[in-house]
Amino acid sequence: MVSAKSRTRRLAIGLDRLASSASFSKFRPRDFNSTHGRPKHNLGIMDKVRAKRFEKELVGQTVSGWNILSFINFGKSALVFRAQRGDRTAAVKFFDPEIIEKHGAEIQIKRIEREKSLIGKKHPNLVEIFDGGHWQERDLYFVVMEYLP
Repeated sequence: MVSAKSRTRRLAIGLDRLASSASFSKFRPRDFNSTHGRPKHNLGIMDKVRAKRFEKELVGQTVSGWNILSFINFGKSALVFRAQRGDRTAAVKFFDPEIIEKHGAEIQIKRIEREKSLIGKKHPNLVEIFDGGHWQERDLYFVVMEYLP
């Protein structure tokens, strides 16, 4: 019969071997979901580092006549910038390219077309949509909407 102390020691040795194996060591502890122990797949999830990179690349650029003035914020699948065309200020939402890669451009185009179908419509619970499409120069999909300070 194997004692509890012996089983614990063998388990600890086995875990040490697993942790030092090549297949396990490529993941750092912060890559694991604490509830399931599986590696997180961050494909298509915007983070601060990627958002900063986009901010540096996009501020000062012009998309569909809208001058991108400043970065507002980001979510899991998009970044939002303040932009201006003439005397109108707007929010431009750029969709994460990894989301497009993961789900396909056709789905994103349909989503943008649905949002563009709201151009000219007004309702107290709806932001006004001004524009949207594909910025081919940067290969980014976007929607331009009313800026709410």
